[in-house]
Amino acid sequence: MRKLFVFLAFTALLSTTAHAGGLMTNTNYHIACNGVKYEGVASAPIVPALFASYKKDRWAVSSMIGIVGSGGFVQYDNGVPSYNVMIGSLMNKLIPQLNMLPGIDISEKYTIDSEMKGKQYIYDGQINFTYKILDCLSAAAGFRANYYDGYFRGHVIADEGGEYGQLARMLLDVDQKGWGFTPIISVNYHQGPLTLTARYEFRTKIETKNETNVLDAGLGDKLIAKVAAVPVYGQQTLAALNEQL
Repeated sequence: MRKLFVFLAFTALLSTTAHAGGLMTNTNYHIACNGVKYEGVASAPIVPALFASYKKDRWAVSSMIGIVGSGGFVQYDNGVPSYNVMIGSLMNKLIPQLNMLPGIDISEKYTIDSEMKGKQYIYDGQINFTYKILDCLSAAAGFRANYYDGYFRGHVIADEGGEYGQLARMLLDVDQKGWGFTPIISVNYHQGPLTLTARYEFRTKIETKNETNVLDAGLGDKLIAKVAAVPVYGQQTLAALNEQL
C-alpha cells in the first residue's frame, strides 16, 4: 500500500483558521477462490479536504468540505469470483444440453473474458457551532450532508473461440447516487491537565438510487442461430435455456 499525505495550514488573524489536506493511495488486493487468485488494484488519486473555523467571544463556527471514508476506484482485470463462478456453472449445464442436439458439437475448452471495476466516493459538507458555557466547559452541535457517488461496471463472456464464438455473456453497468444527513453533538471539559471530550454522530442512512445503463445476460448470436436451425428441438431448447438465464 502506498499513501501520500498532503497538509497545508493557513492562519489569518487570530480568530480565523483554514486547513487544507489530501490523501492519495494505491493498494493491491486479491481474492482466492477454488485455487484461482483474482488480482485487484484499488486507488484513490486524491481525497481532498478543506477545513475552516471562526471564533468570536464565546462562539465558534467551524466547517469542512471534502471526501470522507476514503473511497476511490477498484479494478479486477480478470473479474471477481461471484460472477466467474456463476457463468462457469452455467456453461457446465449448457454445453452438455446443447451437445445432445443433432449437429451441435461445442468444445468444453472455452475461455472466459472477465473484468469488473467500480468507484465509491462520499462527498461531505459539514458545519458546527460551538459555545463556551464556562471557562472549562463548551458544547457544540453540527450537521453534515453526505453525497454518495459510485458505479459498478463489468462483463463476463464465455467464448468457444471456434465456429460457435461467444457462448454466453453477462454485462453490467450501473451508476449509484444518494444523499444522507448526519446530526452531530459534542461536549468538552478542560481543567488544568485534564481534558474530557464526548462526541456523538447520529446514524447516517444514505438512500442510494440505481441508474441501470446496461444489464444483459444471454447466449451468443452465432450460438442462437445454430441452435435455432436444428429441426424440431432447436426452438424448444432455446426457450428452456432462456429461462435458466
